Amino acid sequence: MVGPLDSSGPARKNGHDLEESLKGPTVLDLYRLRLLRELHRRGTITAVAQALSFSPSAISQQLATLERETGVRLLEPAGRRVRLTPQAEVLVEHAEVLLADMERAETALARSVGDQDS
Repeated sequence: MVGPLDSSGPARKNGHDLEESLKGPTVLDLYRLRLLRELHRRGTITAVAQALSFSPSAISQQLATLERETGVRLLEPAGRRVRLTPQAEVLVEHAEVLLADMERAETALARSVGDQDS
């Protein structure tokens, strides 16, 4: 008998593969959203790369992955720079809220762990 966590076959729920059940809206990576927010704030991929101690090509690759994940063009060439598209601006607005919530959650968690140590 194959159980839900048995590695001999895919996990099944009500006759459906678990992988199929998990498909749905795109799950956006918070790290990549942070990069997009930093690009919005700093203006250039080079400035983001310098601030985060990465190469510009690494930042560009992550942003390209975010474009693939969303299925939306987020950056457009603007001479030697890139400009955020209107869709990217919308995503940045939502990313600001999500990232602020995550930072509050991390702070609250750290505080609660500190309270347990006392």
